[in-house]
Amino acid sequence: MPEDEDTLKARVFGILLANLYCNAFNRVMSKRLIASLFISIVFICGYIAFAYKSPNLKALENVQHVIAQRLEKSPPTPLHLSYTTVKSSTQLTPSTPFKGKIKEIFVHEGQMIEKDDPLFMMDHQNINAAMLDLEKQLKKEKAKHRELQIKQHRTEELIQLETKNVERLTDALKRAKNINNATDAKRYQKALNIAQSKRQQHIDHLRASSSVVFFQKKHIDDLLVKKIQIHEKTTINLVKAPIAGTAKNVRLNTYITYPKDTPICQIIPKHDLTLKFKIPEHLKKEINEFPNYFFIVFNRHQLPLNAFDHYHNKNEETLALHLNHGDFPDINLSDDVTIQIFKYQEKILYRIPKTAMHDNDTIYKIVDNALEPITVHYEADDPSDALSAFVSSEYLTDGDVVVVSKMDHPQRNQHVQIN
Repeated sequence: MPEDEDTLKARVFGILLANLYCNAFNRVMSKRLIASLFISIVFICGYIAFAYKSPNLKALENVQHVIAQRLEKSPPTPLHLSYTTVKSSTQLTPSTPFKGKIKEIFVHEGQMIEKDDPLFMMDHQNINAAMLDLEKQLKKEKAKHRELQIKQHRTEELIQLETKNVERLTDALKRAKNINNATDAKRYQKALNIAQSKRQQHIDHLRASSSVVFFQKKHIDDLLVKKIQIHEKTTINLVKAPIAGTAKNVRLNTYITYPKDTPICQIIPKHDLTLKFKIPEHLKKEINEFPNYFFIVFNRHQLPLNAFDHYHNKNEETLALHLNHGDFPDINLSDDVTIQIFKYQEKILYRIPKTAMHDNDTIYKIVDNALEPITVHYEADDPSDALSAFVSSEYLTDGDVVVVSKMDHPQRNQHVQIN
């Protein structure tokens, strides 16, 4: 027994010693493995960084370039020609825009006034009857619209309920068929057909009501527009001079209630001649929205459209220029004049060589000796130079240095040396 116990102790000691050696070995190997992995990762990252930056490290030499040339604005094509006769200016008679009293007077007999000078201020106290009717109609239509929306919401909820019912019956029908229960399958199929029919009825009703709600909303929007128009008519209290001239026959006081369109005074025009012509139908909308885009040319004179007075008369819109013979010596009474309407050139064009364009929509500028790709829009070929093209770009300005040399895989910020 003592020998067996000593033998057992020796074996245990040997096992513990071997385990100790193994642990020490594993710790050493683990440290070496971690160190090897760290060195490998550092090497790989350095290689990637070197490979990524290597194109930028080597500058492109002898890069040919040109200076982007901005084209002078060529004379645009007239959008409309109109023929008119120079007439003598006629006096105008401002009137009250609506029924009411005059609150304040700014003009007196014989006063020299300029266009848009204030003449008088109206005091409109009574609400227009049309406005009252419109308010009642709006209230009624909005109530209908809310009621339709509530019904539409309820229909949507019914569709959701029937959809869940259809899904439940479909699952029940599948289970009945799986267990070959013909009686339950027949009953579930009948209930499913009824649920699907109800859901479809609700869907059809929702589609119809959606159309009604849409047109109802459009009708309300139209009424709101009318309300704004009436409001504008009844709140234009300040009456201004339509032309420059001298005020005559001023008939104003603050205690009389004037009917609508009552003449208040006469304005003898400051200018003796008038050029007047109609605005063409196809330009009405754009001229009204963007008058600064247009200019007028007549007898070699060019004036912005805003220099002309804009008149609205029923369905006809006209432009009129009031002038004096002394300022325009080539314009005389009864002369026939050709009016041309032009639109300012919208795009700024640049002439560049076709070889400077990459993929038809990119060119490279040189900024601080580095490449900067910008997007351009090809407009047309240069008729005077077959090797050049006209382009436009919000990123291109007159005098920019543009690369002409063809380059393989150029990169942003890649350094260049121009010849």
